[in-house]
Formats: sequence, structure tokens, C-alpha cells
Amino acid sequence: ISAAFTHIARLREHGAVVVSLDIPSGVDATTGRAEHAVRADLTICFGHFKRGLLARRDLSGEIVLVDIGLGHDLPERVPSFVDAAFVRHALPPINALAYKGTRRRLLIVGAAPGMAGASVLAARGAQRSGIGMLRFCAHPDSATALQVACPEAVTLHWPAADPVATALDWPNALLIGPGFGVDPGARARAHAWLHRWRGPIVVDADVFSAFAGDAASLGTHLRGRPAVATPHVAEAARILGIPVDDVLSDPYAAATRLASALDSVVLLKGVPTLVAAPDGRLAVVARGTPALGTAGSGDVLAGIIGTLLAQEVDAFEAAASAAWIHGRAAEIAGTGRPLRGVTLSDVVGALGEAWRLPREFPGPGELAALPRVGEG
Repeated sequence: ISAAFTHIARLREHGAVVVSLDIPSGVDATTGRAEHAVRADLTICFGHFKRGLLARRDLSGEIVLVDIGLGHDLPERVPSFVDAAFVRHALPPINALAYKGTRRRLLIVGAAPGMAGASVLAARGAQRSGIGMLRFCAHPDSATALQVACPEAVTLHWPAADPVATALDWPNALLIGPGFGVDPGARARAHAWLHRWRGPIVVDADVFSAFAGDAASLGTHLRGRPAVATPHVAEAARILGIPVDDVLSDPYAAATRLASALDSVVLLKGVPTLVAAPDGRLAVVARGTPALGTAGSGDVLAGIIGTLLAQEVDAFEAAASAAWIHGRAAEIAGTGRPLRGVTLSDVVGALGEAWRLPREFPGPGELAALPRVGEG
């Protein structure tokens, strides 16, 4: 079998097109592990996407899911697959009479000295997603950078005594974490915000470091309100107090476990991105390209989620929809150009087009399709 894989690879190098059925041979259908496997140009998947297939987009090429008569009565353990129809159903329309107040208000808390860029990127994600009004609450040393980069937003300073005294009566949702800092006072600062603000909230980035190994405490702050936590794999491991390899070996279980521990929706960033709710709902978002694998990408995503929460979208649907839009923007930004030439600014610029949700009409017998990503 190994010799056959090697022979197929050689033929592919000389121009052969490789088509895999259900999953590229050699890839574990559950985990995606593959020590030696076929690299396909097209994978025709039967009935439902396999977890291992979505984890190994580098080996799968274009993926087409075909109907083999299983119907829609899938087991409850099969997660929802997020597509354009999911996002369209979740989004509230922007009324013809809308103004900045009805499009809602988002407060971004972060921007420690030298880290203003993270909050700026979150703001750009929010602005490209339909927010009506933005404010920053930042360290005074970051105020000038924020005002220059984002003149549409007001900047408040962290007061020395009480970091939330002047801001709580304004926002419809709070995003805390982009550039928040990991200084010795970060946990106390995060605790003050999480304790005093009880409305919809997105928790991101440095806040996870502040609560490393203490998911129970963070969960106490998040429960009882619309909340989305957006860790990447290392941050999820940090919060749960487990090795990163444990998260990588079964990200579905890790996302579900973290959602239960935090009593909030968890968006676990990765390939694919997973969205888990404490009530057991689980969704898979398989859009995006390696263009998202760059510093600041998660800040943009958090800004999108914050906008949708402010506009009263259900937390689970807000997280899943934002991840899908974020991924679609990366695909649009990379159209017709080498992956190396795509920047995060290109992705932000493509968000406007990403919100033009396509009406997807699969071909005969097709249920869904995913484009090829990466190079080679």
C-alpha cells in the first residue's frame, strides 16, 4: 500500500489528476492523522463530511459531498455544517430606516502599551460587519495610535482606580482581550470588567492568559448572559490546564468540554473551526485559507462576533456565522493571486464582499462543496 501511495505521488508530479473517494487513502477519518497518505486534487465524500477529512485540507484538494441516500436524519452527534443558508438565517436585516443607534454599539477593551494594533484590527472587523458605533477603552499610551487608525471611534482611558466606571452605560456588547496585556495587573483588570459588565460579551486573546488553568473562575463570570470565548488551540489548552496535544488529538471533545466549563459558547479556531455551546450544540466551519494564519486574524474575527452580539444575534449563531464570513473573506481575498501575496488587510477589505451571501445551488447529487486551499 505504501508503495502504491508513492507511485501515485510520482504520477501526480508528472501531471496526473488524483481523485480520492470519501477520504484520501492513509488519512484517519476521525482524527486526520496521516503518516503516509495520498494527496488528492479532488475528494468525493459520501453522505457527510468526515472529521479527519476536514482536518487535512492539505491532502484533500477540492472536496465535493455527494448524496448517497442517507437523507437528513443524521445522528445528533453529527455536528451542524455551517453554510451560506445558515448565515442568512441567523442575520437580522439592516432596516431601511436604520441609523447608528439602531445598528448598535460595541466597546472594545484592550490596547495595552505597544498593543494598540490588536484593538484596531478588531474595530475594522466590526466596522466591516455593520456596527453603528464603536468605542475603545485603552491604556492612555495607546490613545493616539487608536484615534489615528480609527477616527470613527471614541477612545476612553483606563482609569487608574476603576477600569469600568465611565463606560458601562453605553455599549450593547463588550469585546475584551485584543491587546489587553499580560502584565501583573491584567487578571485584576479583567476581573473588574467581567464582574461589572453583565451584558453580551466576547472574550478573546490575553484574557485567556489571565485565567490560565482556571476555567471555573472565568465560567463564573460568563454564565447567565450571551457570551462567546474565542481561543485558539494553545489558549484552549491553557484555560483547561491540559497539554496542547490533548486538544489537537480531539478538538471536538476539547471544544465541548470548554463550552461546558465556561458555560458559554466557545469558538475553537483551527482547521476546521469548531463552535460549541454548553447545551451540546456543535457546528463546524470549514471555510477559509492559510491567509488567516497570521497575527491579528483572530482580532478581526472577534470584532465580527462582537457586532453580531450587539445586534442581538444568538451567541452560537453569531460565532458560527462570523467564522464563516471570516473564512469566506480570506477566500475572496486570495482569488487570482498567490497565497504569499495575501495580507490580513486584504482579508479585511474583502469582508464587504463576503457579506454578499451566495445562493448555493449544488450540482445533481451534490450536497456541498469546499474549494481547494493552500498550495501544492
